[in-house]
Amino acid sequence: MHSFRKNNKGITLVELIVSIAIMAVIVLPVLNSFLTSSKTNAKAKSTQRATEAAQNVMEQLTATGAQALADACGEVGGVYLSESDNCIIEEDSDKTVAALKGIEADGKSYDVLVTLESVSADMPDINRISDSHDALYLSDQTAYDDVGDILDVGVSESEISRVITITMEGSDATDAKVTVSRQYTYSYGGSEVKYPSDTELSASDFSDVIFQGSGTDSTALERIYLFYYPWYPSDSTANLLDSIEIDNQVGIDVDVVLVKQEDETLTSLETLEDAYLVKVNVTESGAGTGSPSGVCIYTNLDRNLYSGTDTTVCATQMDFCYYLNDVVADVDASDPVLSVYSLTTEEEQDISYNVTIEIYEDGAYDRSFAGEDAIAEITGGVCS
Repeated sequence: MHSFRKNNKGITLVELIVSIAIMAVIVLPVLNSFLTSSKTNAKAKSTQRATEAAQNVMEQLTATGAQALADACGEVGGVYLSESDNCIIEEDSDKTVAALKGIEADGKSYDVLVTLESVSADMPDINRISDSHDALYLSDQTAYDDVGDILDVGVSESEISRVITITMEGSDATDAKVTVSRQYTYSYGGSEVKYPSDTELSASDFSDVIFQGSGTDSTALERIYLFYYPWYPSDSTANLLDSIEIDNQVGIDVDVVLVKQEDETLTSLETLEDAYLVKVNVTESGAGTGSPSGVCIYTNLDRNLYSGTDTTVCATQMDFCYYLNDVVADVDASDPVLSVYSLTTEEEQDISYNVTIEIYEDGAYDRSFAGEDAIAEITGGVCS
């Protein structure tokens, strides 16, 4: 029969130290991961809250127009402020930097820098652009930027054609939807290629909905502004590679303002402008033959951007085609069916602003933002 002796010695100091060491090896990484995760989550929440503050400012700019910010500067309790002052830090003809104090988001106060860089152009002698009634398309890159990938595979500029399409949908002006798209066509490997393809176009960066009415008179469409960069390889009727399609088959009465923008990267601009020719097609249905078109066009396509010289409207840079109930009729400026006018005013107006909104911790304003790092930053564009 075996006998057992009770061992009351317990664990030794060495065993205790070893146990603690093993536990430390296991627990410390887990604890460190937990602390790192907590810090990351806190930083992400802080960034999210700051981004929300920036979006609030952008929404107010979009709703009231960028000019309202400049009007509020120097006043107490301005439209963008929370019972506080704001000031202009820098202002010149093209850029304004405004400092805002006390912008609230999720119970926290921030200081903000708003940078407005104006985009200007010669405008027709009609009212200033309205967010409620006007559709604005402002091309942010040239056609040469668009076709860089096509040129890289060996296709020449003279083999590439472009169509910019303005499409109007809806029952009338109050619920009008306006979409602008641009598409390029070229030959490659013996086949015709469209870029983007027809199936990809609507979901691509080459298609934008620029206006959507709400069904009331307060959002009735009145004007469409298209600011675009010419595709200069289009230089004759035999080589007509640039087209603007205005699809108004819903029959909305609307002014369409077509404005060429100057590409400052190009050399020999005067020569390119002298040769440039664009096809402008207007498509409508429902009206009787000979009835006035619902579209009225204003344009600077009668002007050499290099010299600013006026020529006879439509004489050299526009080749018109008007489609009414599927009947094609060539028109010019004197045709009573379709009215075309020059941009008659020489005055340059700020039509929109590129906006950068930077969010800082509360107190940065009082330190004049010296040595401060922005918590969040967003960019966008708003009308004047």
